[in-house]
Amino acid sequence: MVTLNVRPAERQTDIPLVSDPVTRRVMDLFNVSYEILLLMLQRFFAHTEETDPQLKALADATIALMFGALKPLGDLVTRLPAGPEYPGRTAGPSFELFYESDYVLPHREAAWILLTERLRQAADFCEPGAPCDPAVTDGLAEIRSSLAGIADALLISGAAHLPARYAPETPAQAEDLGTLLARAEDLYRTVQAVTPPGTPAPTGLAALLASTYQAVRASQGDARTVARLVNSVLRPLATTLPGISSAPPKPQESLPPQGPPPSLWDLAVTATTLRASLAPAPPGLLDPHRAHRTELGL
Repeated sequence: MVTLNVRPAERQTDIPLVSDPVTRRVMDLFNVSYEILLLMLQRFFAHTEETDPQLKALADATIALMFGALKPLGDLVTRLPAGPEYPGRTAGPSFELFYESDYVLPHREAAWILLTERLRQAADFCEPGAPCDPAVTDGLAEIRSSLAGIADALLISGAAHLPARYAPETPAQAEDLGTLLARAEDLYRTVQAVTPPGTPAPTGLAALLASTYQAVRASQGDARTVARLVNSVLRPLATTLPGISSAPPKPQESLPPQGPPPSLWDLAVTATTLRASLAPAPPGLLDPHRAHRTELGL
């Protein structure tokens, strides 16, 4: 085994880096899971309004994360090659923290949403990213299931106060991709019909909605992403514009021109910039749980 990092360190700059792509991916996943564990422990010991059942849910989640993700990931990475520069050597957990911070989230809801989303993002990251041994793929699939189960358990056991959109999705709740895309198109066309040209605030919101619609069309293979963009971004933006309930959809030619779709980061920056420029901001940018900004990554 050889001591390696995934990325250059700010302080110990002489630590070599892992070069095998699968090993790097697994080490990244271990570090992300480790960071989530620290966030959970931080929330447990510096909680605010959590009830006893919610504190128990946090405690159970930390144990599940240690034995369902960190332990198997640690075992797995010690069997993976460090890279061609280190023949016959394997890697090991690096315990890197990419966002070193000592702040504590003050609001219970925001803290639990963050924990749940980070767990689900880590679960989505459980893909090798390159050809590898089937045992590695199977191991990552089990870890993915564990991470998703921990996220669901936080909601079911102790986070009943979270908004309904964060509840575990059941097959009955899942919407058909075609239905979601049709709703996205209807929202886009209707907004185009009610947006008066030359009006600054609605034009800005409509432009953001159009860009989000382009991102929806580019994400057609990912039903979960489409559902979140349609329900938590397009819908609140659309209902902000006047006349939305009575305006007829525009004809087919009103769809935005083809071109490179914006990234979610670009959409988040646009939404935040627009929010800062409008005083007072419309409710579509200030819904109770900041749904659109959360889904866009802010």
